[in-house]
Amino acid sequence: MPWLFSAIAVGTIIFSFKKPRLQKIILWVVLPQFLMLTFFCGWLSSIGLGITLLLKTLTGLGSLIMTGSLIVMLWVDKRRHAVSLRLACHILAIIIFSLSLYLLSPGFFSATQQADLRTQANRQLMQIEKGKESEVIDAIDDPAILEEMLDIAVLRSDESETVIRLLTDRVESPFYLTTATDTQAAQNAPFFTAFNALNVTAIRLFSDALAGSSAQAEKNRRILRQDQRLLARGLREITLNGSPVAEADFMLISKMLLDKEPELLNEAAWRGVLRARYKAIIELFWRYRPPEKRENSVLALAIMGKTPQVIAQINNTPQILEKQSGPYSTLLSDIVYEAEPEVIQRIVNSGSVDWQRFVDRNGESKILGNALERVRENEESKVLSAQILQPILRGMIAQRALPEEQTTRYLSLDRRGILSDALSDAGLSCQQQKAMAEKVIVKVPHLRFDTRRICGPGRQIAEDDEYSQ
Repeated sequence: MPWLFSAIAVGTIIFSFKKPRLQKIILWVVLPQFLMLTFFCGWLSSIGLGITLLLKTLTGLGSLIMTGSLIVMLWVDKRRHAVSLRLACHILAIIIFSLSLYLLSPGFFSATQQADLRTQANRQLMQIEKGKESEVIDAIDDPAILEEMLDIAVLRSDESETVIRLLTDRVESPFYLTTATDTQAAQNAPFFTAFNALNVTAIRLFSDALAGSSAQAEKNRRILRQDQRLLARGLREITLNGSPVAEADFMLISKMLLDKEPELLNEAAWRGVLRARYKAIIELFWRYRPPEKRENSVLALAIMGKTPQVIAQINNTPQILEKQSGPYSTLLSDIVYEAEPEVIQRIVNSGSVDWQRFVDRNGESKILGNALERVRENEESKVLSAQILQPILRGMIAQRALPEEQTTRYLSLDRRGILSDALSDAGLSCQQQKAMAEKVIVKVPHLRFDTRRICGPGRQIAEDDEYSQ
């Protein structure tokens, strides 16, 4: 549609050199509507609303309406009352543009209001000078601007505690927005913004509103309890951040909140921290409330290195190792990937593991994959191989439960020799490894590779070859 409008507009401009009537149409129809659309886009940009996604909608819709206006005026401008018709055409174009924009983008107008509010709040924060914080904040009466200012302030790492405290005192509650809809009231509140940003100072100030037996404190605690994945979401933030500082900040924030509301520590939070393997956070959470699920409790003990307690639980119920912890994992596979090496050695050497039960219907063992992946990722791979991989392989070989096809596939990719060395130390000689690989290759031709690479100098042959998995 923009191309159609451009073609008609260019044609009108070309012919307007000879026809004064067309010059009037360009001056009083095309130019005003083009300027209105330009100013509208400029205003959106000035309030900080990204218009990239709306650009096609705006230009397409604007071009459609301007094309229609141009065609209509080319037809009606010969008639009387041309000025009135032009004015009516502009008014009708604005109405059609607004209605169409509302139908095409229902959230557009609320988004512009929010962007304008944030621009005003930013402007107010920029006016605050050191030592005059109270004067500026006390002069603002609009609760929406105060809540927006607080939301922006907690995102700034360099914002002063004084500003955050004064704004917190002026809003009804940092845990919900008084000016938002029910669905937005909590999820966009300053507390959750501060929590996602791991702002320790802000959370410390906000957590005071959770104490006591007042109706407001109970309402704040109820809002927190409704967010079942609060701590799990925070764990995701520190995983993405990957910083020791972020982990330390999360621990401080968790302690502040759990001191006020222990019910926040639910199974979702436990699953998150166990999956992320944050030992210090697991120890902190354990002091408040161990996991309700027994398999999560055993995994937490294993990651903390509480070997006697883990062994006691397994000896009491060996079947717990087979408990499904996810679609493709069991408690034992999680322990192999996440627990302390000493715990894994004790479990494997205890004789409690029936390795046949950990080979799936495709003839593969998740435990072997996890052990090898963990060893490969570790800088001290030889040490970790002796601690984890070799005992597991020794147990599998002893029980004739070694998944041969999976092992052969790993051997075909074993350029560093981690697996072949571990197999040798576990009791499967190089000749036995080659014989196993050759037997599998006969059955599964796509696994074909040079078996001389297994063990010794032959491992370096055809280093640049590509081997199929």
